[in-house]
Amino acid sequence: MFSNKKIKTYIVSFFVAVIVVVGLFYADSAKAACTFSGTGAWGKNPAVVDLNESVAFTAPGNQECANKSVLIEFYGKSGFDFRIRTMAVRANSAGISTGTISFNASDFSGRSGNQTVYYKAKAEDGSSNELTSQNLTVKLLPPGNGGDVKFDVQPRAPSSPSQSVNFTVRATLNKTELVNCGSRDVRWAVIQKTPDNVKLFFQQGVIRASEVTAGTFAKDLSFQKQIQASRFSNLIFYAELWCDKTFGPSPVAKSSDIPVTISYSSESGGQNPTAYACLASDGKYACSKGNKSDLSDVPNNACAGKTVLQIARGLCGLSGSGTCNNNGICDAGENSFGCSRDCPVTPGQTQTFPFSIPNPLQANNIVELINVIATWLFMIAIPIAVVMIVYAGIIFLTSRGEPAKVTQAKNILLYAVVGLAIIMIGKGFITLIESILNLGTGS
Repeated sequence: MFSNKKIKTYIVSFFVAVIVVVGLFYADSAKAACTFSGTGAWGKNPAVVDLNESVAFTAPGNQECANKSVLIEFYGKSGFDFRIRTMAVRANSAGISTGTISFNASDFSGRSGNQTVYYKAKAEDGSSNELTSQNLTVKLLPPGNGGDVKFDVQPRAPSSPSQSVNFTVRATLNKTELVNCGSRDVRWAVIQKTPDNVKLFFQQGVIRASEVTAGTFAKDLSFQKQIQASRFSNLIFYAELWCDKTFGPSPVAKSSDIPVTISYSSESGGQNPTAYACLASDGKYACSKGNKSDLSDVPNNACAGKTVLQIARGLCGLSGSGTCNNNGICDAGENSFGCSRDCPVTPGQTQTFPFSIPNPLQANNIVELINVIATWLFMIAIPIAVVMIVYAGIIFLTSRGEPAKVTQAKNILLYAVVGLAIIMIGKGFITLIESILNLGTGS
């Protein structure tokens, strides 16, 4: 049998071997560990985004992180750090982990004002260190503001009326601050404005009050649409939000103006294409046949030394407004429209004057027209009902118990209340019809 000395030797040798094996294992693990270095970065500089706006993130790791599953934990800072969500991404062959994320209002649990966000990255199997990113600012609404709208148009110089133009519309509403709307719907529209300040509804829709829950609500209303040719080459577009209030619209937010240049040529198939032209010496618009901006192909060199203009092609060959030198003589390039002092209207002569009549009702269909009429009836009915109720009260007080006057006062009060109720029900009935007609339209 073994002696005590040999047993002790075997035991010591065994533990030494275990220690050596474990040490080699950890040494190898340390050598091959996935390590993140530096600071996690965001894909925007400065690192500021709006609600629902996608932003890229990058977690740089070494070669040992290649193809590993990496957990990205996103946190917000608002007095204390709170976890927003966790995302798993796969590192590429170089050990770098990338991805994109967007934040919505529910991520911030009703908070308002700008929010600070950062992320932590680590290998899912726990074999790496932990990386912390730079801060990202997510723009919510500041306190006291009811809404905001981000708006853009791309491209801003479409080449033909058949080209689809991207209209980016992102609306943000703050339920707690939207006191002017109450529980009413919020309407939105992209409005087209011409140089003569005529405004047209280009696209519109409704954000239902039921969609705007507590806290901050954001909705992407972007769309694609063609811009038809216009007699103007320069147009302005902007987006606006307003409350659908009974006593007229209450503005919520308005975007900045976006200029759009319309330069459709006759070859592009525009319904009313523009043309490069000049105001020739005879007072008429002389147009380039090939729509050249240098007017080099205008017949008889009529535009030599003249100012280059861009006009609707339908004006080619017609008299232009020209300039007015107020010398009492109707010189070339002047007419009665642009210079009535020098060129007075001649009796019996046909005169053409451009004009436009803006829609005073701002109603583009029968449902909106009925809604406008119902709104005005409601506005008239309320003061009339108040007057009739007061009148009934006066009759009742001065009746001195006479049954006829008491009955008259009761009837006036009854009719006033019933009439007001009918008007209110009618207004709600119009809203119900509109909601039914809008089902499935995605507006």
